[in-house]
Amino acid sequence: MKTTSLRGLPLLLVLAGMLVLGATSGAVAGGLVTSAQIQDDTIKSKDVHDGTLKVSDFSDTARAELKGDPGTPGSPGSPGVSGWNRVSHSESVLAESNGSSVAHCPAGQKVLGGGGDFSGGYDGVQISLGDDFVTVYGHNTKTVGNTLWAYAICANVS
Repeated sequence: MKTTSLRGLPLLLVLAGMLVLGATSGAVAGGLVTSAQIQDDTIKSKDVHDGTLKVSDFSDTARAELKGDPGTPGSPGSPGVSGWNRVSHSESVLAESNGSSVAHCPAGQKVLGGGGDFSGGYDGVQISLGDDFVTVYGHNTKTVGNTLWAYAICANVS
């Protein structure tokens, strides 16, 4: 009959325990490593879990390089105003008389606003705005002739 020796069993148990301890110690150590213990420039892309980095984790230079595909064009903007200008016109008005002066916008432009006055002082005027002109009516109360000015602020409006 054959007998088995148990002399190597304690050594076998010690080796098995070391194997189990060695296999689990890496997981425990992984949770204990801090960023202060990691040497700069040693972590590579493959060491970082996908989706764990934030934009704030990147340098300004790296952030500037983050570009996506162009989006779809937006809807057109609202119509605007362009090519504005000020147009003026004057008429002489005799002493103690009524008169009018009309400032016309260039072809295709519309009136945005306007006004008028007498050059020799304010005798009182009435201002009427049309689509493409400004008319100024006034009464010259002076004993001498005066100039009645009309002006229009015109622009291309679409």
